[in-house]
Amino acid sequence: MIAGKTCFSYITTSEAFIFLYISPDFFPGTVYYHLAEPRSDVETQMTAFPGTEFYLNRTAVGQVLAFSLLALESSFKQLNSRLTSLPPELQYQILAELELSQLSALVHASSVFYRDYRCNCKSMLTNCLQVTLRDVAVNACAVLRSSPVKFGEAWTHDKVMQFLDSYQDQRASAHKSQFTKHLTADEAIRIAAFHSSIVMPLASRYVNGVMITILKDSIKFRDYGPLSKTEETRVFRALYRFQLCCNLFGEARSNYSSGHYEFPVMDILKLFLGLFEPWEVQEIACIHTFAKRNLY
Repeated sequence: MIAGKTCFSYITTSEAFIFLYISPDFFPGTVYYHLAEPRSDVETQMTAFPGTEFYLNRTAVGQVLAFSLLALESSFKQLNSRLTSLPPELQYQILAELELSQLSALVHASSVFYRDYRCNCKSMLTNCLQVTLRDVAVNACAVLRSSPVKFGEAWTHDKVMQFLDSYQDQRASAHKSQFTKHLTADEAIRIAAFHSSIVMPLASRYVNGVMITILKDSIKFRDYGPLSKTEETRVFRALYRFQLCCNLFGEARSNYSSGHYEFPVMDILKLFLGLFEPWEVQEIACIHTFAKRNLY
């Protein structure tokens, strides 16, 4: 729909139609839909108004024709014209307030914003990561910098200890969400890609599994609303900290360095898990249990 610059489209199985709409008045991050079953609709109309032709607009041909006319009249040019007509400083302010998924949707929908993004990739992405990650940013940066590519091959005991000391100081900082400001463009892209392709899908899968286990009722599960920002932050934080533990002490480290130091289990408990409060350790343990059951 975005590529075709239309606000309207539909999906069909020949017996059912899902009509889709993206509002040009807002960011194209939400798709509205309506499910139509022409056979059932026609039968309902014929029963309600016998002897009339009111049912004709409920047929598959009638509904698709009406929807096609709407699509011909509408275009994403409306979206582009409204947003791109704003002064440049307001455009930049809009981009600075977006989360990662919203920024992605906007730059794919508007050629103007895509051009601006290409010219200001670092500043836009770092702002976007700050909005998206909030206090989790310090953990995301630590995961990036503890990766084998960034950390290097010399995985000594002293180097790990220095890293953990630095990580603890950053966690204690009053500006934990500001660490994305110091990223390079390449680092911002790597964090954004990891968050979008790894962390968010795993968070969704984890939450779905937890809710099914707790509620044990598919109807109640469907009625459960989206996570609050606080709940979402806790899940993201636990996932990043689990990944950080794997980066620092995981078995995969030996694949990258022949001189890595093997930490005893008790040292890992003291050095890493000892940094966190009991409820934070429980969050990490929940992710570990989820990973063992679903990913290993």
